[in-house]
Formats: sequence, structure tokens, C-alpha cells
Amino acid sequence: PSTSTAMDVRPSTSTATDVRPSGLDVEPAVKRVTKTTDVVHCSACLVDVPRYAYQGHLRSNRHKANVTVAVDEGVEIIRTAFKQRLISYRVSPKIHHIDVRVFMQDIKPKIIKMLR
Repeated sequence: PSTSTAMDVRPSTSTATDVRPSGLDVEPAVKRVTKTTDVVHCSACLVDVPRYAYQGHLRSNRHKANVTVAVDEGVEIIRTAFKQRLISYRVSPKIHHIDVRVFMQDIKPKIIKMLR
């Protein structure tokens, strides 16, 4: 039996490439992706929404209901643009119309009133 010292280094003749101790199966670390915690305050809904979910909040029915403004019975302002120079309206009839012409005749006075 030969003894080796720190100065006596011999190349290994072993063909094994795994240098882990037996019984320890260690998997590589998994990267965790964290989302930023920035929040945006929605003044219409009075809620704080995470920045990554803000666009979805703007499309939600809750936000749309909070943003609309009733102008007249059956007429709501949906949104405005260019310092309220362009306004989108939603006109809802009181009764269900089957014919488009009847619907247009029903809402015509409301539209003329809004344009004045």
C-alpha cells in the first residue's frame, strides 16, 4: 500500500464523471420571477391596482360602470377625448325595438337635444 502526500499527485484512472456523494440528488436552483409591486390608483373606482393588471382593470365591467355618466334618461357618456371635444355616448331605449327604423325614431329627439 502506497501512501500519497500533498506533493505526490497522480492522475485518476477512474472513469466515473459524477463527483456527488451517493444519496444526494441535488437539482439546479429554479429562478423565481417576481413581479413589481408598483400600484396605480384608479380615481374612478377608488381602488389601487397593480401596474401589471391596470390595463385589464380598465377593460373590466366594474370600471366601465363607474366611468359612465348619465346625461339624460337612457343616454350615458362613455368616454371623452381631446379635452371633452369628442364624446362617446351610449343610447339605451326604454323598450325593446325589433325594427331599427322605429328605434331611430324613438331616440331622434334625445340626439337632437344632446347636440344643442
